[in-house]
Order: sequence, then structure tokens, then C-alpha cells
Amino acid sequence: MVSPEKDATSCVSLLAKPPDLRFTKLKLIQFKNYRDETFHFHERLNCLVGLNGTGKTNVLDALHTLCMTKSKFTGQDKLLIHDQDDFYRIEGEVLDASLRRDSYVIKYAREGKKTLEKNHQNIARSIDHVGQIPLVFYSPDDHMVLSGPSAERRKLVDQTISQADSHYLDNLMTYNRLLKHRNALLAKFQANHQVQPQLLDAIDYQMLPVGQALVTCRQAFADEFSEQVQEKYGIIAGGKEQIAWRYRPSLKPGEMQQSWQEGRQYDISLGRTQSGPHRDDWQVMLGNRSAKRYASQGQMKSIMLSMRWAQWHWLKQGTTKPPLLLIDDLFDKLDEERIRHFLQLIGGLEEAQVFVTYTHPEMLQSHLDDFQMTYKMFYINEGAIVNETTK
Repeated sequence: MVSPEKDATSCVSLLAKPPDLRFTKLKLIQFKNYRDETFHFHERLNCLVGLNGTGKTNVLDALHTLCMTKSKFTGQDKLLIHDQDDFYRIEGEVLDASLRRDSYVIKYAREGKKTLEKNHQNIARSIDHVGQIPLVFYSPDDHMVLSGPSAERRKLVDQTISQADSHYLDNLMTYNRLLKHRNALLAKFQANHQVQPQLLDAIDYQMLPVGQALVTCRQAFADEFSEQVQEKYGIIAGGKEQIAWRYRPSLKPGEMQQSWQEGRQYDISLGRTQSGPHRDDWQVMLGNRSAKRYASQGQMKSIMLSMRWAQWHWLKQGTTKPPLLLIDDLFDKLDEERIRHFLQLIGGLEEAQVFVTYTHPEMLQSHLDDFQMTYKMFYINEGAIVNETTK
């Protein structure tokens, strides 16, 4: 799906034509530490600057919530509500290649439910919305993707493919629902010391086709994505190091049925399903060593940046739309050389609307001016815009 694109080895000024998909406005009402604030965005590069804890990252999370129907950082919508208020509301205005303006609203009431609207029409299912405004989000917490549990690594793959393929997202939701049911049966059989194999047969029969479809899709994704990651890392690292990205499925599609049958007794003894797409993983090799174990903090960040960069290109090809690029704490743990390569990366993504946060506006402005980038800088303090500059 992805074809190699030109390297960002020399910075391109952000004066090219506007992206074909971009946010023009974002209004936050009682969202996190924002009581009521409106952002009018630059078409290319938007910088949110201020001290830690003032609300910079919350703007990125609001964009993520509106595009993906959920926060990047929590699965509990009630935690997104400002203080003791009753609801939050996020409004966004998006301009596409035809210059059509679409309005999106997502809102959640503490005592009610979450709703999503496009142009004042209700969108009943998240599956019908995810991928309409594709995005890539890098945050300092991304180191957990490499060093944390496998669930974090599956999430990166699942969220990427889901934005480009609604059938994949449908299969993923179906598989997870059936897996929850299967695990509940296993736990019940373990507790009661009594097994009803026909119930497990029925669940396995339903899980098999969606599980096989997930692994097949992930493998096709991995075949393309691994090459992109390797190429992008080489650029960020200045060609000094090589990495390899490898998909590690728990089971191949043709192995699932037999494995679930033969492992049933073991599953019952543990009260949960031990193999399947929910146990898939991937790893990054730095040379011939595991990056999870041996990469430095700077290398870890460079690996994740290269993966997010590759993710952007894959999504652009898969959705035929230029994804938003959200980068939290832009220069954290990067040395001067990697900062330069990373700014070249941003400058080379001529079709992307980019949002970045950073704590030191003077340093950020100096770097952007060196690269002749046009941008809008929002100075944030205590959940409010205290100043704006455009250059």
C-alpha cells in the first residue's frame, strides 16, 4: 500500500499549498482544564507553548478525542470533564481539498452518554467516523510502546489499520467482544469444575474467521510498515544506525482452530485464552540487539519518531488523506543533531497540518526561524490562550 516517498533530507519551507485536510477551528468547553476557549489554527504548523501542566497537551488530546472518538490518555470520559462540571464539549471545523467546511461535535454528559455529530447530524457508530480525519500522535509516553506490555504495541498497529480500514475495526471489535465472552466462560468452568464444551465450540466458531482476518491484515501491514520504519529511522539517526521492525503473531491464521482446541484444557485451568490475535506482538531490533532492552533514551525516542513518521505515510496512502501530525514535547531527549533531522522531517511533510507542544518558546522559535518555517504560536497558561503570534 505504501510507496517510498522523497526523503526530508533538506528542509522544505512550510509555504507550500495548504494541506488537503486541516482543522481551521477548535472550541473546547469544559474539557480538562479549559473552561471555554477557541483556537483558530494555522494551516500548516501550530505551536502550543507554556509551562508544564498549563494545558498544551490537552489541546492535542481534544483533537485526538474528536478524530478517534476517545482520549489518547484515558478510557474514562468522566475524567475529561473540567473540575466538577456536568459535561464536556469539543467542536471542530475541518476544511477539505474542495474547500468544503465540515463541523464536528463530540460531547459527553456525566449522567448521560457520549454523542458525535457531523454537520448537525448524529453519527451513531464510531466505526463510521474513525479514519475520516486520520491522525498520528507522538507523545513522550510512547517509550511505553517499546518497553511496556504487548498491549501497547498491538494498540499502535490496531489504531493505524483501523483508520484506513473500517472492516478491520469491525473485526477487531467483534473479536474482542467474543474473547471477553470466551474468557468469562473459561473462568466460570474453572470455578465450577464443570465444562460445557459445546458453548466453547460455538464461541470458537465465531472467533475463527475474524481472528484469521485480523492476523492476515496485520501481516500485510507489517510487510509494508517495516520497510518504512527502517527508512525513516535512517534519516532521523543520520544513517549511523540500522533498525528492523518485526511482527510476531501469536498464531498464524491456519493454526488458530487447532491451537484453541488443543489448548482448551490449559485455558480452563487459567481461566483465560492463552493464544490468538490478542497476544500478538512486534519488536524492534537495533543492529542485532533488542531495542526494548538496549536502546538509549535518545535512540528510543528516535525509533518511536520514525515509527510515527512511517505511520503518517502509511495512513496517507491508505486513507488518501494527509493525516494530522500531533507531537507532544517536541525536543524531549533529542540531541542537537537529532533535533535538526527531526525538523527536516517536519519540513518535508508538506501536506501535513502539524501541532507541536514545547516548554521553551524562544528555543522553538529560534529553530523554526533557522528552517524558515511559517507557523502560529499559541502561548498557553492555566487553560487559556494568553497570546498568539504568527510568522
